Amino acid sequence: MDAAARRRVACIFEVAVRLALGGVFAWAAWSKLDDPALFASQVAAYRILPQPLVELVALVLPPLELLSGIMLVATKWSREAAFAMLAMLAVFTIALAQAAVRGLDIACGCFADEAADRGAMALAVAMVRDLLMMVPLAWLLCRRSGKPGRGTRPACPKND
Repeated sequence: MDAAARRRVACIFEVAVRLALGGVFAWAAWSKLDDPALFASQVAAYRILPQPLVELVALVLPPLELLSGIMLVATKWSREAAFAMLAMLAVFTIALAQAAVRGLDIACGCFADEAADRGAMALAVAMVRDLLMMVPLAWLLCRRSGKPGRGTRPACPKND
């Protein structure tokens, strides 16, 4: 495969990753925005934040997820969005791990339609899902590092 074909394949893969992960974050945000009281109770169930912070997280996190998802797909700030999403997933994974270690029988809070999925297995599945989403986000950050050469150039032209 010549260099131009490799660039086209990398561009297609990059667009697919951006669409998929942007869509996942937008969907997760939308499900939380649809029932903020449920999401606040799910955040509180982790028992790691005082109540005023639970309310703040429940108010701020869904719009941040939605904005990050949109930015990843549709703006020139996709690198910043990928970084924000990677950071959120790291925090989510730590929260899930501490809940699993403490034996909390709680719902993940990731998506509203998962409210019935509880317990260690549901938390483990959510952790694996988060870790798997971190890999392509890290790849996007490396692809868009801005340093020429060594495979770090954007596969696709940057959105302007």
